[in-house]
Amino acid sequence: MKRVLLIAAISSILCACGTAHVAIQIDDEYRTNDETKVVLGETKNETGNEYDVDITGMLESALEKQLRENKILSSLSEKGNIVIVSRIMEYEKGDAFKRWLMPGYGSTKLAVNSDIKDSQGNIIGSITSKHTVDSGGAYSVGAWEKIFGNVSEDIVKELIIEFRENQES
Repeated sequence: MKRVLLIAAISSILCACGTAHVAIQIDDEYRTNDETKVVLGETKNETGNEYDVDITGMLESALEKQLRENKILSSLSEKGNIVIVSRIMEYEKGDAFKRWLMPGYGSTKLAVNSDIKDSQGNIIGSITSKHTVDSGGAYSVGAWEKIFGNVSEDIVKELIIEFRENQES
């Protein structure tokens, strides 16, 4: 029995658990092609709170990294390209020690709504992404920063899937 408890304790220290939700909606009339790229537009903090870290800068950096890695980043808002404008709706830095003490206590949360615009500035769709880190110990240290990469990865992955489906139809 002691071994089981020891393994459970070690697992809770090393593992992190949370939730992820992402949804995309694109206007059925809009068409992409192989040349479609994404311009990173403005990012706003709409949480109503100020933080000791630059949450808009962290999201912009994470999105830029994902777009660059997937070879769809552009700096030109020209015909055929789309612009992604993001709003951080919820952010909680959380605390790994509190998560280790009791799951759900000290959760790290990030919720982002992004508008997808054509090169003329018309909204053609939206993506929502929300991640939480609700439990975990040592493994979840730094989740307050890593969560920006997780949300950005989801946003870019959904865009790429939508691009492919849009071209096939």
